[in-house]
Amino acid sequence: MCEATHMPIFDFDSAPNHRLVTQLADGRSKMISCRKPAKHCILFVHGFNGDAIDTWAGFDTIALNDPDLAETDLIFFGYDGVRSNALAASSFLFDLLDSAMTDGKALHPIRSSAPNYESCVLAAHSLGALVTRWALIRANQQKLSWLDKIRYILFAPAHSGGIIVDSVTELLGSNPLSAFIGSAAKVKIPLLHELRPGSPILKSLEDHTISAEAAGCTTIKARRVLIAEHEEIVSNLPFPGDPFPTAIRGATHTSVSKLNDFPHLITYVKELI
Repeated sequence: MCEATHMPIFDFDSAPNHRLVTQLADGRSKMISCRKPAKHCILFVHGFNGDAIDTWAGFDTIALNDPDLAETDLIFFGYDGVRSNALAASSFLFDLLDSAMTDGKALHPIRSSAPNYESCVLAAHSLGALVTRWALIRANQQKLSWLDKIRYILFAPAHSGGIIVDSVTELLGSNPLSAFIGSAAKVKIPLLHELRPGSPILKSLEDHTISAEAAGCTTIKARRVLIAEHEEIVSNLPFPGDPFPTAIRGATHTSVSKLNDFPHLITYVKELI
């Protein structure tokens, strides 16, 4: 097991209900645990080229002053959002989620025993929609009891496809390599193939979702879908079974998940706890 590292971003006065950010044993995911016994958790999943915490800027700082989150752990799942593929990332997420909701070993050394969460809000951005939904499909197929505790919310989900290779610069950032990576994306970045409309993985995901819902699985359906007003990366078409989306005024694909930019986002997350 990897030794946990601490990255202080606030002091006790600015986060009276939570401890410092701690890296989990997988080396990519991070956690902000509450000081009280945890009743709930929020598990955040970033998208293409995202960062475990930066994608959710503000949920790691200003949200911690909210008394409604005093008994809520915040877990930020990290994975290779460029060179990996959706099913591999989903496998890692499933392991973390299953452990967090059962034996708690994936949360060591932060939690010395299983936290026994009453509910878990699963929040996903962009590509994270594929990663999370595959994990939920697996949990449903394995008939895992904790699935009923999941509350699902999506931010600019990419599972309806629509990734534009020419727009990859926004996803990769403004560094000098972006133009080169954009031109080479068709060859070098498998995830862009997976996220194209009508790709085999998107079609399979749709089929599995429809089948699970028809069999009575309601958790796999998002409770709320938030989309950007200025979306140039993914299609805003609703995924089968999901509710009609709520648009965030002034948001772009990369800003729609940032509490720093849109403070009211916290209400959509809290309503599911």
